Amino acid sequence: MTDRVWLGRLDLNQKIIQKESSCLPNSITSFYLDEEQRSQLEQVARSYKRTPRQRTRARILLLADAADTGGYKDELICQQVGTSASTVVRVRQRFAQGGLEAALGHKPQEKRKARKLDEAWT
Repeated sequence: MTDRVWLGRLDLNQKIIQKESSCLPNSITSFYLDEEQRSQLEQVARSYKRTPRQRTRARILLLADAADTGGYKDELICQQVGTSASTVVRVRQRFAQGGLEAALGHKPQEKRKARKLDEAWT
């Protein structure tokens, strides 16, 4: 049996009323993490050298992994992690489209204007 990282209080007997949400489609229903990805995510979730945003995203991906538990529903994940359902859906989509680094990192801003400095600073 492999060691598992503690992801917060997770009550497996907790029942969630399923609501059909038209605004948040659950397009990515399940995915499987390989052992290397899982160990890297467990390390990120434990590390205080990472940002809280990265640790939260790692916990989302670990709870959504379908290898052991079949993956938890978005409503349960957002309750356990303390985020919104749209964050869970967005992290799942970014993992499916760009992999682990895309899911943990910042999305580059497309229309960001370059900073203009005064002549005194140049």
